[in-house]
Amino acid sequence: MVSENKYPKVSVVIPCLNEEKHIEKCLLSILNNDYPPDKLEIIVADGGSTDNTLAVLKEVGRCYPQRLTVINNPKQRQAPGLNLAINQAQGDMIIRMDAHAYCPPNYIKTMMEWLGKSQADNVGPTIDIKPGNSSISARAIAMGVQSPFGIGSVWYRLGVAEPGWVNTVPFGAFHRKLFDRIGYFSEDLYWSEDYEFNLRIRENGGRILLVPFAPVTYWARTSIKQLALQYLRYGFGKSNVMLRNRSLKSWWQLIPPLFLLFLLLGAILRHFSWWVDVLILMVLLAYVSLSILFSLRSTILKKDAAGILLPLVFAVIHFSFGAGFWLRILGARLR
Repeated sequence: MVSENKYPKVSVVIPCLNEEKHIEKCLLSILNNDYPPDKLEIIVADGGSTDNTLAVLKEVGRCYPQRLTVINNPKQRQAPGLNLAINQAQGDMIIRMDAHAYCPPNYIKTMMEWLGKSQADNVGPTIDIKPGNSSISARAIAMGVQSPFGIGSVWYRLGVAEPGWVNTVPFGAFHRKLFDRIGYFSEDLYWSEDYEFNLRIRENGGRILLVPFAPVTYWARTSIKQLALQYLRYGFGKSNVMLRNRSLKSWWQLIPPLFLLFLLLGAILRHFSWWVDVLILMVLLAYVSLSILFSLRSTILKKDAAGILLPLVFAVIHFSFGAGFWLRILGARLR
């Protein structure tokens, strides 16, 4: 347990760009945590927001002048923003948070407790993904990105009953000295900087703990177009990490790229033998059958008719991820 008389100083770092819809609730959820106010600071690295984000930050800062600091992130991207905030942080412990996520009142205390007693290098929560709005597509997307058929064995999305060792977690809590040991977030990566950082933790003998007792609320994308771009970037980022670190610990992430490659090669080779057509048909039937089964499962569990769109959501996730993966392999640039 965290001692009632000796709480560590915690710095919550948040990269931010055009988050006027969520940033105030995000900050208030942190500020309202059951943690001593004099032991908690928030540093927001804004990447040049052009919406109402800066006005919101100014107003929250006026109400909490000693607890919120806003700095400029000229490179705009998440990794440079995180590094700037970490370098300015005064805390012995660092928590990485997103501007469009809300944490429960026991979040910081729970992360500190488990960081202390588990000897983990990174402790993170499960996430409860909510639809970005009430539309049928937004609800289907939120269901799809929490389905094992949609995203594989991403345990912080699927949920666990008890704490356990995993490959990666979101919104991690770290000892400050960890960054001195393995370095900061990689600024040459446009995406997947969290995944790469966690990969370096494991490669340096560290361990990562997933704790389900303080789930963070996260808002999913609201349109199929946004989802496609998100997973195109995810695939690109994972491929980039694989090429850069010569390692990819979660082999399930190769399934969408290999599936896409199989279909592309099959479209070429089918001209040489009718057996190729049979093989392609069998694989597609298996894929569609699994997609429908998992769609029905999610629809029943969530009691939401938006599940009718899940086969489309699954296809967008898988094909966008696969396309992004191969675009990076082929040397394409994606911003």
